Amino acid sequence: MFCKFCGKEIKDGSAFCPACGKKLAVNNAEKTAETVSAATAAGTAAATSAASSQAAASGKAAGKPAKKINKKALTAIIAGAAAVVLIVLLVVILVSALGKNKGGNYILRSGETSVMDADDEKVLIVNANGDVVKLDYSDKTILRTVKKYDINRHKAVFIISYLEGSGKNIFDIDSGLTVNDLYYYDGKEAHKIVSAEKSVPYSEISADGSTALYEADGKLYSYRGGKTTQIAENVSVSAVSPDGKTVAYYKKSDDGSVKGYYNNGKEVFLVNSGYAIAIANNAKYVYLLRQAAEGDGETFFVQKKDKEDTRVKLGSANSIDYLFLNNDLSQAVISRDGNSYLSKDGGETKKIYSSPVYPLGSRDTAAYYSSYAYIVGIKDFEKAFFYATNSLRTKTNLLRFSDGELETIISGSDLEDSAALTRDEKYVIYEDEDEDAVYRVRTSEDDPEPEKLLELDEVWDWYLSQDKKVLYYCNDYFEIFAQKIGGKAVKIFDGSRESAGSMIVCNNRLYFCYDGKLYSSEGGKAKEVNTGLDSVVYTDGDEHILFIADSEGKTYISVDGRNFKKISDSNLIS
Repeated sequence: MFCKFCGKEIKDGSAFCPACGKKLAVNNAEKTAETVSAATAAGTAAATSAASSQAAASGKAAGKPAKKINKKALTAIIAGAAAVVLIVLLVVILVSALGKNKGGNYILRSGETSVMDADDEKVLIVNANGDVVKLDYSDKTILRTVKKYDINRHKAVFIISYLEGSGKNIFDIDSGLTVNDLYYYDGKEAHKIVSAEKSVPYSEISADGSTALYEADGKLYSYRGGKTTQIAENVSVSAVSPDGKTVAYYKKSDDGSVKGYYNNGKEVFLVNSGYAIAIANNAKYVYLLRQAAEGDGETFFVQKKDKEDTRVKLGSANSIDYLFLNNDLSQAVISRDGNSYLSKDGGETKKIYSSPVYPLGSRDTAAYYSSYAYIVGIKDFEKAFFYATNSLRTKTNLLRFSDGELETIISGSDLEDSAALTRDEKYVIYEDEDEDAVYRVRTSEDDPEPEKLLELDEVWDWYLSQDKKVLYYCNDYFEIFAQKIGGKAVKIFDGSRESAGSMIVCNNRLYFCYDGKLYSSEGGKAKEVNTGLDSVVYTDGDEHILFIADSEGKTYISVDGRNFKKISDSNLIS
């Protein structure tokens, strides 16, 4: 599945996104964000966009993925749900035949890049510089999109699946066959690297975004620097190093067993009955999943390059809930059997806490999903912050290392949904539901005293600027206030709920719609933005990209909050 807020690939059933930290409700809107039928996308886009516009602006904390599904249980679920799946497929085909609703869908969105599926079958790619790439599928019927992007959210690979032939109606399709185009987006341009492939080409992107990997026609290819290179045949890719130069894959035998390899210019054998799930640059550290010889089921290991004598057991697959790796894969935090452990430099695991823990990063600390593991943009886990919740999820502890173990520095209610580390990592800002207030603590203090920033008893909603320097909030009467962190609150707008519209924080400014007009504030009195439009009815955005929709249903973007560019004659955000 994919996060509906930032587009990151995450484990199925995740309650939180470890990339952007947003809490995920397991509902139909979320599921359609993963693989979206063009016929049903419009119906879910409004709910997804509305949730995104608030959650993406709030600066709330890094979160945790859900425990992976047991394979035996999954098999049983699949078998039992076959009839339901068939019905759903028939419904999708029927809706496709009837045509699409108005509106669009985010295929991928992050602080830097948004890929959107417009209702006129144009795929739009918008970056933080305001560049717009339009991929014209006006003579096709798009069925779904699949996407992955790099750890910095600048680059991406995505697949557009569509019905072969022409026509906007299922009965007009010439052949009815589904084909797939694979694109690599380099931050400015979209490069089609596979065209009209009958089978869905499996694709990966390296954490640094330099390399796309894909499988087509039984071969494994890399796309790097505008050049396509065949790596191997009759293999399945399992991991790629952060710099994209080392690729891990496995080969299947006739008896169903697999053998794992890596390739950084030449093929190197890794393991029997297993494969790499994550691999460091030049295979310095290799994380393996294999069938253990002692018969205790699938087991995770770490080793250095292809040296079996360096192999260290991390835990059985059934016992491990989460596996977090730092940015160069030299450290692993493993949650298993209700406890958390740290492995450094491919060494033995050491217990660090008596419950599962999850890394807390700043907005610049993203996470990259690789098979069973999350590569987190943190250099040294022992200098990082973590959080842990109790079994009832009523209390959350914010943690940091002391003498080789994690210790609690603050405790609060529902902190995991709201905690945000400032970019300079000097403060953690969080909401405590029990106290109904927003606090900050100084991270450099051994026993920090929480400083109350905001009482929430009459607050309708609150937002943090991306640099975490200004706190914006409004009450039930739509009176809006700005409070510089450590300063006093100042009223910046006086309105009423009847005329209020959507709100978003973008480029450290608060934007909101009111009575058909767009307003903004950078900590001072809110001023009307001259958009040149008769009426603005909705606003949405990413960290650097502001989207607005007018009363005629057209969508515009701006990266400076002053100049607006029309990107679609359809409302793509509400």
